[in-house]
Amino acid sequence: MESVNIFGITGEHSLLHWSPSSPLPMSLQSQLFPVPGPFSCGFTTSSQVYLDGITQVPLSDTSLGVTKISSGTSHPVVPGPLTDEPSWEATYPNGSYAPSSGIRGGFGFYVAGPDFFTALLPNATEVLTSYSVLFQDDWEWQLGGKLPGQCM
Repeated sequence: MESVNIFGITGEHSLLHWSPSSPLPMSLQSQLFPVPGPFSCGFTTSSQVYLDGITQVPLSDTSLGVTKISSGTSHPVVPGPLTDEPSWEATYPNGSYAPSSGIRGGFGFYVAGPDFFTALLPNATEVLTSYSVLFQDDWEWQLGGKLPGQCM
């Protein structure tokens, strides 16, 4: 196989992904926000979330405050596999394992969030970040390095 694609739908700060081979076990809103509200402030790129305090924003580098993009990588926006919502796609060419490896795969960047969220973040006492991941059915599991993380 030349390359492997990973599709995703962005949620709070990180990538969210679903398997096209099985139905969603719960609503998309419940997956993106797995804890009960109320939420004082938050954002999502999903058009399927309707919660007080949560603002819908476009999936774009500008609206999400994306910075420090790993050189030599891209994160094109494509239709999601189940919902057709805008999603980021990661591609891992054969032999790649990270955005910084000799054969670059995936992508890496920082997401500050929309301006209104970024301004309130320093005073936050709790922050929710959630995601799930979809790998192709024929994904060959190796050592880690492919899942997004969080740094505050």
